[in-house]
Amino acid sequence: MVDPYEKLCERHLRYGRDAQVKGKRGAPRIGNEMRDAREIYRMFALLKMSESGIAAALHRSRGWVLWRINLLRLHPDIQKMIEDGDVLFSTARMLSKYPDTTFQVEMVRTVSEKQMNYVTARDYIHSEALRRGFVKERKRRNIKKILRAYTLSLE
Repeated sequence: MVDPYEKLCERHLRYGRDAQVKGKRGAPRIGNEMRDAREIYRMFALLKMSESGIAAALHRSRGWVLWRINLLRLHPDIQKMIEDGDVLFSTARMLSKYPDTTFQVEMVRTVSEKQMNYVTARDYIHSEALRRGFVKERKRRNIKKILRAYTLSLE
């Protein structure tokens, strides 16, 4: 049996950010995120490594490791779509913070059908999550009002 830690480390050291593969930077990205997520999970389960330990071994940031781990929280259909290259990693990563898998699947279908770019998809998904009560609306500070109140208090 091949040690998953060695396999993952070797692949990332070979196809890292600065490696040249067929004249392009880095490895081909389609579906690699899900493979990474599964291999990182195996490192957690088999080798009992921490996120920081895995990140150091792979010469990546802790956030990079956590983003891939969060992909495992997605619905299996979405994971398959990521592997096939039908869903962008950024969109999937955004959806992984919502625990309701039916919401995740519905949002992926809507984003795919309407062929939304990342910014449009982000805004649409956030508005739907607000509407359904998955997140609370943030109160935004109005800088002009704050500055006016401050200048009035100085007078």
